[in-house]
Amino acid sequence: MRAGEINPNALPSVSMPFSLSALIISEFLPNPAGDDAAGEWIELWNGDSSPINLSGYRLGVGNGKTHALAGRLGAGEYLLLPRSQTKLTLRNNGETVVLQDALGADVARLAYTGQAAEDKSVAFAAGKIFYATPTPGAANVAPPRPPADNLPLGVPLAPVFGLGGAIGLAILAGVLAVVAIFYGLGKSHELQNLFFPRD
Repeated sequence: MRAGEINPNALPSVSMPFSLSALIISEFLPNPAGDDAAGEWIELWNGDSSPINLSGYRLGVGNGKTHALAGRLGAGEYLLLPRSQTKLTLRNNGETVVLQDALGADVARLAYTGQAAEDKSVAFAAGKIFYATPTPGAANVAPPRPPADNLPLGVPLAPVFGLGGAIGLAILAGVLAVVAIFYGLGKSHELQNLFFPRD
């Protein structure tokens, strides 16, 4: 696999994200081009129509480390949190980013599995999780139809009817052929005599 290509085994997990608040983990960049320490970041989005007080919220990653948030996030605004600020290291081989409230309960989560593609963010928009060209501090744009190398887990790569449906279609075609033969036999006395001779 060449650098920058999407690894089909590193698809964002469809069991994530979830959010119990208007504060969403909208995007993160686990494997930036160049130095990870300088390029990694996590982005939050306030999907509410009013500001959110961030005091008490903590942002965490899969290794158990957390970062306390502070300040306010305006309605519809994005907050970009670089690694240099949070000290949170994002793994390049599967990562979960979690937002916790003041009681330590998970209120939002975004994750991916497998090896991260270089310089592609794990993004969430319009109910979809997908790899994207990073949009730090701005809205994510969900692809209208994921390309074949960027499908969420659980999306069939084969026709929906599968092998059982193909067998069913073959049986149906055989039955229709037999019906057509018998219909033709009923219309043609010569064919009747050929297949069912009378003594």
